[in-house]
Amino acid sequence: MYQFSPSSTNDERLITSVTEAISQGITWIELQGDVSDHVYAEVEKECKKYGIILTLTDARQRLEEKKFHGVLIQVTDIYKIEEIRENLGGHPIIGVLFGRNDSKPNLNHLDIDYIAFDFENKKEALDFIGETGEKYRFPIVARGFDISSELSEELLKAGYNGICKRSRV
Repeated sequence: MYQFSPSSTNDERLITSVTEAISQGITWIELQGDVSDHVYAEVEKECKKYGIILTLTDARQRLEEKKFHGVLIQVTDIYKIEEIRENLGGHPIIGVLFGRNDSKPNLNHLDIDYIAFDFENKKEALDFIGETGEKYRFPIVARGFDISSELSEELLKAGYNGICKRSRV
């Protein structure tokens, strides 16, 4: 699973980076929920056109639209999972995001689909999967900036189930 999570204050640059990522084979786009309506509409259209999964990291502003496949929430918001499922209807994809300093509670009893870990360097990523790889029954996604092909391969071999390449465009 390869995700792409762009971040930019320039709408056109953000749309272009998503289009380029799709042309390079990305199968999952993760947008910030507070992107402009223009960006959201363009990215949603491209994802629909190419069958790309679209999730949002903060979907509060877009819950009524329900034109995305799921959300990524902070580990501190896990108590909202049932409410999110109810608001989105059906079976949306729900991921839980861990940061470097977050505690690692037992999530196995929760109705979530994957875990994502934001890392800043290879050691952090490898330490996290080493500590948690056996603890959780969910796919675990490594989420970071400037992830090379070599690092992607190493992280997948270490036990991650997917890679989310974040980008500042």
